[in-house]
Amino acid sequence: MIIQSPTAEASPARATAEEQSIPPTGDSTGWSAQHQADPQGGAETLLVSASEALMHKTIELALAGNVTALRYCNDRLASLRAARPVPFALPEVKDPEDFPKATKALLEAVASGVLSSTDAAARAKLIESHVEALTLTGLIGRMIHIETKQGL
Repeated sequence: MIIQSPTAEASPARATAEEQSIPPTGDSTGWSAQHQADPQGGAETLLVSASEALMHKTIELALAGNVTALRYCNDRLASLRAARPVPFALPEVKDPEDFPKATKALLEAVASGVLSSTDAAARAKLIESHVEALTLTGLIGRMIHIETKQGL
């Protein structure tokens, strides 16, 4: 898919492979043995090396009014915002009985707007995993104690 600026000519001149810093196809000059053995890895390396220039061009196109580039930029910004950690102190969860205190703190944070419901749900899942680990550890400890008493 070619993203084109609305002001671009109908048939833009293509840059040569040298201008784009793309190794020639069918020729192994400059290519390492790894790239020859793994062409997908070579493509990934090339794409990563050009990522900054690609982002600058995408932003330039978005600012020029290209709707597809604008949508891409907005989607990328939204996902970056969603992935940002939100500082939030939870009560300490030392045993399963502390679980209600932690979930109450999450509910209050959502109600007051400190956390989104999505953030709270992700944290609740982490707390639940921690409580399961605490419960399992307690059960194993009790089993070991019983087996030791019975001489097993």
